[in-house]
Amino acid sequence: MEKVVTVILILSLCLMPVQIQAKSVTSGTDDNGNKWTYNTSTKTLTFTGNKAISDFAMNGHDREPSWYRWSDKTEHIVIEEGITGIGSEAFSSFTETKSITMGESVKRINRMAFWANVSLKEIKLSSNITVIQGDALSGGRELETIKLPMRLRKMCSLSGQEKLEKIVMPDSITNMQSAMFSECKKLKYIKLPAKIREIKSYDFAGCKKLKKLTIPESVKTVSMSAFAGSGLKKIVLPENVTTIKNGDTGRKVFQYIKGIGYPTKNLRVIKIHSKKVKSIQKNSFSGLSSKVVVKVPKSKKKKYTKMLRKSGLSKKVKIVAIEKEARKYEK
Repeated sequence: MEKVVTVILILSLCLMPVQIQAKSVTSGTDDNGNKWTYNTSTKTLTFTGNKAISDFAMNGHDREPSWYRWSDKTEHIVIEEGITGIGSEAFSSFTETKSITMGESVKRINRMAFWANVSLKEIKLSSNITVIQGDALSGGRELETIKLPMRLRKMCSLSGQEKLEKIVMPDSITNMQSAMFSECKKLKYIKLPAKIREIKSYDFAGCKKLKKLTIPESVKTVSMSAFAGSGLKKIVLPENVTTIKNGDTGRKVFQYIKGIGYPTKNLRVIKIHSKKVKSIQKNSFSGLSSKVVVKVPKSKKKKYTKMLRKSGLSKKVKIVAIEKEARKYEK
């Protein structure tokens, strides 16, 4: 018994210096030679250098970045002038981070760079960023505002940002991600880019406070699941739409059963202004309430009625003609 106690005591003494040393490490470098420092008093993690912060993959094989030891302590992240980009998963799951600021030298943010930063309230982006890759900012809950750079060409999903109320997307963006704003429950205003060509699956799903949305004339393809569970009273599909998809293969887009899908309670009108619709995918309009009215161009009523019914639109949902087909129609 005495031998066992002695062995345990020796092992404990051997491990103690290692633990103390690990906690005392407050600086280091990434794989690209950039320096990081952590201020324990202000809980601020700062990066300096002249290259992009290195990528990381949380796959169980790659070595965890040295600054990750502070991932559950860091409240502020500062990317100093000189750093040119932010690597994949560089600050993923930094659960206590409240603010992020970066220098104007940053031009790119890679995938999942700030994923699941659940406490993030404020982020100041470089005005020179052109690419923010998929899920770089998704998985958060506290972000209230974000100003997107005017040069931005590619934008990640903001899915799950429950406190975000307003977003203005620059016209430099020509392609949106799927589920772009899904579950942004307090989102009231979205200005979409003028040149996007597609509304994708679940883009606005679960946006309960969203009452109005203007879809740009450039849009040619619309996935109806984009609107499931939103607060929209009216959906207007513009005059260049050629393809209507369900965006959710295998189920009725507007159907809600026991926690599956999104309840769409406010929707009353769907206007199809386009005379160019060539295909309507099965289930695109399935599950709509009988309170909804679908309005179509008068000259296309017979053709569109047949397409809509074939796609699964209930006979309880009325299809009526738009009597006045003005060039500049009401949104």
